[in-house]
Amino acid sequence: MIDHCPRCATKDISLVRTTSQWTLFRCGTCSFTWRSTEPDSVIHFEQRPADFRLDPHNLTALRQVLPTPTSAGRRARHRDA
Repeated sequence: MIDHCPRCATKDISLVRTTSQWTLFRCGTCSFTWRSTEPDSVIHFEQRPADFRLDPHNLTALRQVLPTPTSAGRRARHRDA
């Protein structure tokens, strides 16, 4: 059983969904989401390449990604054009 996030190593993980083939987890700290069937290099922090790890204390220093517009918002812009 996974007890910490593979990306930031915090224990703030929750079970999102379980199917007959996999379990989906999500980290409440860094928002990383993964399935239990991912390769070890993805789901085990110790095996994950350093370039793909995050320090949970530095998350606020990361650049913000703009949200994707909803499809309803895109339709409204096209109508107004």
